Amino acid sequence: MSRRTLRIVRTILRYTISALGFAICGILIWRIFWSGDPKEVSSLLVNDRTAAAYATYGDNWTAYYQSQQSLTRAQYEGEAGVDHKFLNKNNYGYFGVTDSVIIEEAHQAQITFRYNNSTVKYLKNDYALDEIPSLDEHLYDVTLVLAIDLTPDDDSDNLTETLDPASVALIRVQPDKDMTVRARKNLYNYYRLVFDLPEDIAMENILAIYVDVYYVGDIVYLEEDFDVYTEEPYGSLCIYEYISAENGKNRPYELSRDEREALLKATKG
Repeated sequence: MSRRTLRIVRTILRYTISALGFAICGILIWRIFWSGDPKEVSSLLVNDRTAAAYATYGDNWTAYYQSQQSLTRAQYEGEAGVDHKFLNKNNYGYFGVTDSVIIEEAHQAQITFRYNNSTVKYLKNDYALDEIPSLDEHLYDVTLVLAIDLTPDDDSDNLTETLDPASVALIRVQPDKDMTVRARKNLYNYYRLVFDLPEDIAMENILAIYVDVYYVGDIVYLEEDFDVYTEEPYGSLCIYEYISAENGKNRPYELSRDEREALLKATKG
């Protein structure tokens, strides 16, 4: 190989390596700025309960989260011709909870609920809809279900496969509609939701907290014959369970500067 040819090869390799380096940097920069949840659904929202709790306890309040399964993974088989039943649904990855926090002194939980644009295609198939719903529509009803221990002195009946209403009460909690924030980023749709929990229920008596998702055209729990112990939602995820709490897996929720400023502003206003 002549010296001239060698110089050409070296030049090509140098430019190829440089281009590859720029490409890798570009991908990293894209992931930093474009991945992750939008800011408006990633921050703590402040309503009267949040503000009152922070005014009393400040940074010493008890705010935490648990690392639970973040994507739905259930499989159900519906029955053709039966009302309020989705058909042949494998909801793996349909819905996710990308962020959650429980604030004990506020008796409150907040979550960031997310679903992919492609989920509406599965919605059409699961419910045999005439057309694919628009992404601009409000398509999913999201609530929390609290599993309350009615027999705190007996651990043997906690969260068994078949729940006994005499030992575990399931209570549904609606989100604060005035605090709901919606956003869209890349291929995902987001909701930030605030749930004010019953103030007469102590956290130590809550066995688990589930996020239930229903298609708005099939909110089964509104039916008179609905049985919260047996009926399956369209999607469900756990964001808290007491065994993890007892094993020290509650992770402190660290306030950002913007969140702290919003809380201070609310307590003064």
